[in-house]
Amino acid sequence: MITMAYARIPFFMFDMGNYELIILPNVPLEVKSAKEIKWVPTETPGGSTTPMQFSTFGPQTLSFTIKVIDRNPYAGNLPILKQFEKLRVPTEGLMSLLFDTKSNANPQVLFWYGTGNLLPLVYYVTKCEFNHIMIGKFNFPEATEIDMELKLDESHILYRAERIARMALSIAGMGLAIYRIVQAFMDEKPY
Repeated sequence: MITMAYARIPFFMFDMGNYELIILPNVPLEVKSAKEIKWVPTETPGGSTTPMQFSTFGPQTLSFTIKVIDRNPYAGNLPILKQFEKLRVPTEGLMSLLFDTKSNANPQVLFWYGTGNLLPLVYYVTKCEFNHIMIGKFNFPEATEIDMELKLDESHILYRAERIARMALSIAGMGLAIYRIVQAFMDEKPY
């Protein structure tokens, strides 16, 4: 019997301001994706109702929780945790330590895992909270739940490429749905 080996893409996040790659062996169990659609009530003098007027869209917002675990008896998960901590402060690369350059830039990351997007996209970090759930003998955390929230940078060129891919894949999705309906009418299981 021949078995096929396959490569699995690990959980990764690239910190674009600090030029650091965050890779973890474990993954979030779920990734929530939301996109706000904004409507504004329009007052009509003497009207019996307040009609809604479309205003704008908000950016795609991703949220997830991931566990960072390292039972190192001396430092715990501190080295990996410090990578995530850089996402909670203004961008500070190695050059800022050498030349005392300051930046107020909001951290941006290249992220892809579980987003439903074809390409990795650039997101602003809007939330990065730690919940230390296991502390080691030297008082360093060994297990931490990290709650993340990311908002899509829709002005980035990767997002423009994703929009083109969305158009092509939505047409393919429509064709696939029609094919499955035809299968259902032919008494075949569509799934």
